[in-house]
Order: sequence, then C-alpha cells, then structure tokens
Amino acid sequence: MLIRGLCILALVFAGACATVEYQADPDSIEDDIRRLNDKLAENSNDAEALRDIGALYFQSKRYDLARNYLQRSIQQNDKDPKTLFFVGMSAEFDGKESLARNIYQKYPDMPRFSPYRKLMAGRYNWLLREEARLAAKKLIQDPLNAPAVANDAVAVFPMIYQGNNPRFSAVGRGLSEMLLIDLGEIAGVRTVERIRTQALINELEISNSRYVDPNTSPRHGKLLGAGKVVGGVYDVLVDRDLKVNASSWNLAQDDAPEIHNKQDLLRNLFLLQKELLIEILQQLNIQLSREDKEKLIAVPTRNVEAFLQYCLGLEREDNREFDLATGYYTRALELDPNFTLAATRKEVSEGLDAAGGTLENAMNSALKADAPTSKSSDTGQASILDTRLQSLGNNIGAGFANGDESRKGVEEAVGARAGIGPLPEPPPPSGSGGNN
Repeated sequence: MLIRGLCILALVFAGACATVEYQADPDSIEDDIRRLNDKLAENSNDAEALRDIGALYFQSKRYDLARNYLQRSIQQNDKDPKTLFFVGMSAEFDGKESLARNIYQKYPDMPRFSPYRKLMAGRYNWLLREEARLAAKKLIQDPLNAPAVANDAVAVFPMIYQGNNPRFSAVGRGLSEMLLIDLGEIAGVRTVERIRTQALINELEISNSRYVDPNTSPRHGKLLGAGKVVGGVYDVLVDRDLKVNASSWNLAQDDAPEIHNKQDLLRNLFLLQKELLIEILQQLNIQLSREDKEKLIAVPTRNVEAFLQYCLGLEREDNREFDLATGYYTRALELDPNFTLAATRKEVSEGLDAAGGTLENAMNSALKADAPTSKSSDTGQASILDTRLQSLGNNIGAGFANGDESRKGVEEAVGARAGIGPLPEPPPPSGSGGNN
C-alpha cells in the first residue's frame, strides 16, 4: 500500500500545478504553519502535521513546498482522506483527470466522519459526469465514431411526461431508473450507465436536438453502443392512475418497437414497473435464471411518496442543482429511513454540491472543511480538528404528505400478476446516518 501511495505521488507531482483563484488568510496560514512546524520539531514523522503543512502551502499556491510535505506525509500514511484529496487536486491541476479519478474513487474506504470523504466523493462523481459530457459531445459532433453496437448492451432513456402537474414531472426518471437497476441485476446483460444516457440527452438539448420523442431512442441508443433500447411516455391521470406507454427495441432483429401499455393506480407503481419489466425482458429475448428472479422481486421502498421525492431528486441532480437534489433525497429518507437508494443518492448529491464544478469551488470547500485551531495544548502542540459532515437542504418544501400508499399492494399482487413471487423486505441502509 505504501509503495502504491508513493507511485501515485510520483505521477502527480511530475508536472507543475496550475493555479486557481481561491481565498486564504496569509497571516493565519503562516501562524498555522509555525505551530505545525513546532510539532514537527518534536516528531519529524508526524503524518498529520506534514499533511496539514502541505495542504496550507497548497492553498497558498506554494506548490513546490506542498509537494514536499505531502510526499512525506503519504510515506507515513497513504490512507488519509485529506492527503488523498490534495494529491487528487494536484493531479487535476496537472491535467491528469484519470489519475485524479483513481485517487478520489477510494472515498468509500474513508471514515464517514471525515469531511474529506465527501469532498473526494464529490470530485470523483464530478469527473465521471464531465467525462460522460465530453464523450456525448463528441458523439453528437461525429456520430460515425460511435462505439460498435453490442447486442448485450441495454440503454434505458427517461420516460417523457405528457401531463402538466409538476408533482409528477419526474416519475418517469424514477421508473426508468428502476428498470435500469433491475436490468443490471441480470446475468449477461450490460446496461449503459445512467450518467452517459443523461449526458447525451443534455448535449442534444444544447445542440437544439431536444429529446422529446421516444421514437428517436433507437438512434440515440446506437450512439451509446446499445443493441437494446427502452423508452416511452407516461401520464398521471386525475384519479391518480399511472398510465405508461413504453417501447422497447431489439435493434439486432428489427427496428420496429414493441409497445407496452400499462395502467394502474399510482400506489401500485412498483407492481406496474415489475410487470413492464417482465414484458420488456420477454420482447428482448432476455432469459431469467432463478437467481435473477429472486433479485428482481425487490422494490426500493414501502412508501410511494418517498419514491416521488426520490424522483424529484433525480431530476434536480440531472439539472446539476445538487443542493436541491439533496433536499429531496433528505425528504425521501424522512418518509422512509430504510430507503437505501435515496441514502446513496443523497451522499452523491452532497458531495457534488460541496466539491463538484470548478476546482475553485472544491478548494473553497476544503478551506471550510477543517483548519488548525488557534488554541494550543499545555505542551504547546496544535491540534487539527476534523469537521463532521453537514446535512444539506433539509428545509426543501416538497409538497408531499406522508400517505398510506405503500408497497403492500405490490406484495399482495405481484405473485399472481407477474409470476415472480412475494416481495422481501427492503434492505436497511448501511453505515451511520442512513447513508450508503
């Protein structure tokens, strides 16, 4: 592990770091560096002191000194989230985004109480989105260079809302997300990542080729290398009936779609989604093993209102309104604390809000994350305090009351109508605070 950490540093610090405009108090930085150097005078291998001096030099744009101290720090501890964050930032400044992403992706192994876990997660997910955005832009500019169509790859496009009630405008994103997750559980099926599909849709809108007609899904799916494509439209009627008109294409056999028309009470949306999934699998000639069937009977939450909040969070996240997305995911978790998908998305959106976007935004968040205290102990040693993760966007007014719509209807009916069997309890969220 130590050798790997040193190799990462050697790659990162091979070039000069670019500068970025962020604010730091020079006098405060110098005071903190002096206190930390006092610690090093007592123990030259103090990994935290070395790390924090390196970070302070980095924040004040003295990159040569920062490299030296960060390298010495990682020699002592190559698993520290703050050290890894600044090493990743150095890689980004040098234009080594792939290396930075490999560093940031270690965030799940970092302590949950460290604010740098969230910052690492934010940079990691932001780089993934930027990579998808640039790839989508190239596809639109030069579609002849699209990847070869793979028959085992499935692309699921968000279903388009045909109504005008904002409460239900994002349901199609959630339904498509559930289809994508279920398809990804099936052996032998490769799904096109949601961020790639959404990036293509976003770039189509920028290029004035707005994705509003599901009949264009096959063409767009081919751009993503998918041999099987799913899309469609939906509406929520006055009596809270959910009506879905989905289409699925098996491009290796025929360009003509198979139409799947489904209608049920909104409270039965998970049952509707499972029935739709079974029909799509049959049309696409995807065979299910017994193990596959056992995985597919699970639903994400008992509470339909919590799912609607989750869908709105997906919509805000797709629009890069990460603070608002966090609010909706938070509301979903308030309605159902066992909603693991919402907990996962909440952590992603929190990280993107804190550290996504420009490098300046990430650095400013790092400045706020933790800093040397002005108080010293009786021995004159300074201490560096880690800031706890802060919950964001708790006060979003979602406009939904916690009703009695739940998964019960699905549990009672799915065996008879979809031929899958009874539904198990949803898994509890792992980790503290309900986050995954």
